[in-house]
Parts: sequence; C-alpha cells; structure tokens
Amino acid sequence: MDLEKLKQQFIEDIAKVQDEHSLADIETKFLGRKGELTEILKSLAGLTLEKKKVMGPKANNLRDWMSEKIADCKFQIADLKWQKIAKSEKQDINTPTLHYPLSTIHYPNGHLHPLSNFIFKIERVFEEMGFEVVDSYDIETDYYNFTALNIPPDHPTRDTQDTFYIKKINQANNKSKSDEFLLKTQTSSMQVRYMKNHEPPIKIIVPGKCFRRDDDATHSPQFHQFEGLVVDKDLTMGHLKETLSLVMRKLLGEETKIRFRSSFFPFVEPGLEVDVTCPFCKGQGCNVCKKTGWIEMLGAGMVHPNVLREGGIDPEIYSGFAFGTGIERLAMMKHKIPNIKLLYENDLRFLNQF
Repeated sequence: MDLEKLKQQFIEDIAKVQDEHSLADIETKFLGRKGELTEILKSLAGLTLEKKKVMGPKANNLRDWMSEKIADCKFQIADLKWQKIAKSEKQDINTPTLHYPLSTIHYPNGHLHPLSNFIFKIERVFEEMGFEVVDSYDIETDYYNFTALNIPPDHPTRDTQDTFYIKKINQANNKSKSDEFLLKTQTSSMQVRYMKNHEPPIKIIVPGKCFRRDDDATHSPQFHQFEGLVVDKDLTMGHLKETLSLVMRKLLGEETKIRFRSSFFPFVEPGLEVDVTCPFCKGQGCNVCKKTGWIEMLGAGMVHPNVLREGGIDPEIYSGFAFGTGIERLAMMKHKIPNIKLLYENDLRFLNQF
C-alpha cells in the first residue's frame, strides 16, 4: 500500500494527457469504482484500528488531491478547446464594408434557440387546447416544493432529488423546515400554490426552469420542465390519456402513440409512466429504445386527494389529473440530439442547424 508511489504514477500519467478521453481514462484508472486508489480505500476496512488512523487520512487526502488535479486538468483542456474554436471562427470586425452599397451587404439572420423554440411550441399546443400558461417561481419554499405535494420531511422520495437549498441570511431566525427556501426541483411546485388562489375548473400548463444536483449526458443541474394540471368535476383516466395522446402527436408527429405503465409519484394516485413510440424507429425497435419500440417520456396520474385538500379543493366534489416531463428530453427526442450539453454550449455550428 505505497501511496507515495501511486501519487508519483498519477503525476506521470496526468502529465501525458492530451484530451478529455485520456483524462477520463486516468480518472477511471485511479478513482473509478475499481480504480487503484479506490481499491486501497476499500482495503482499509481490513486494517487494525491503529493502521486505519494512519493510512485513512493519507488515502483520503490523496483522493482529494487527485480529484482536484483532475478538475484543474479538465478546465485547462476545455479552455484550450474553446481557444482553438475562437481562433478558427474569429472575424475581423474592423474589415471595412460600409463603403459598399447597403443592398450588397449580407447580414446573417438570427433565429430562436432550439430550446426556446420548443418551449414556445409546447405553449402554443396547450393554448390551442384551452390551457392557460402560468409562470412559476425559480426560488420556492420547501412547503410548496415537497410538503404540499404529499412529500413530508421524512418521505423517502426526497432522497431521489438532490436539492439546492438556499442558506438563510439570518441564522437567528429559527424557521421550521417547511419555511426553508430552495431552487425548485420540479414545476409541480406550482400546483398547490395555484389551487389556493383559483377556483375550479382549473386547466393550466406550467413551463419553467428546475434545478437538481445532476450532471451527465442526459441531465443538467439546470433544466426545463412543463407541468400540466386539470381540476374539474368527474374527470377520469380517459381524459388524461386522450389529452396526452393529442399533445404527443402534435409535438412528436401524428404517428406517435402512447401507453401507460403503473408507477408511483406521491402527488398522484394512481401514478403512471407514459411511454411514446420511439421517434427514431417509429416503434419497430432500435438501439435507442433498446429494441422495445417505446421510450419513457412523461410522469402522470390522477391528483392525490391530499394535494387537492392542500389546495383548498374538496376531493369529494372535484377530481384532477396532472402530468409533466423534461422539455430538453422532448427536444432531444424530436431533433435527435445526443447530449443535453449541446443545448447550453452556444456552439454556432450546432445552433445553425435549427
């Protein structure tokens, strides 16, 4: 268990890094699930207490140091990448053009960002169906984001959403947890807030930003969702299915079909996962849909009676249904975009395709 030798090997390897791929290989080699340092950390469990006290801090410090070096290297690689792009796409704004007749000067037309365009399309589709578009808050209380949606403080569902809580400025103000502020993790947070201020019938769509501690090829710490909520007398699953079927056909193509699968969400009962026919293979089966012909797209269900009560609505008189999904997910499916980060990098080579 020679940590110094391992550190020296890491220094030699990282000095040879040329790009993101070679850096990822080094990260996997040393810090991956079966990485060399990871295996050493696992082996600490078999040491005596005295040796643990010596080796434990050293191994943990080395892990933190390696992680920091890898993060620095990632930044340097990204910086060099963008410098090359900036150099290759540089335009001389001092090039004289105004002495030519204005009619001969070509200025490229601008256009909406593909994500903004898709959000506006979603809004138009729902407005044509009689929905009202409602804005939500980026900063929300724990009560509206969780508790009012049938997710109490000790509910296990909270563990699935890594939340950005906002630090209190006045630490002496001892508020209850329900009064804590956070960056909303879901547009569902608008459900009870809206119901408390409006009488049924309710028919709204809530597009907006959401924030979670998640970052990979299909997830971003900031992303967009839309939430649909309908409350009225005598609503059934049939109304929900027909609504979603129509929406998906308008957004993804007339040939799109949907199916329901039983699932669980605390704020609806029963809860459903909604699948759509794969837009890549038209339901025939491909690698994207794992040969099933279907892709999971939305969460939905009938509004839970507890949520209606929190909104001041009698569940004995009224019923409702709700649904929601990630807007980036829909846009990626519609335009066959492989990585969510492409929507945020502002690379003109990508944006000019739309």
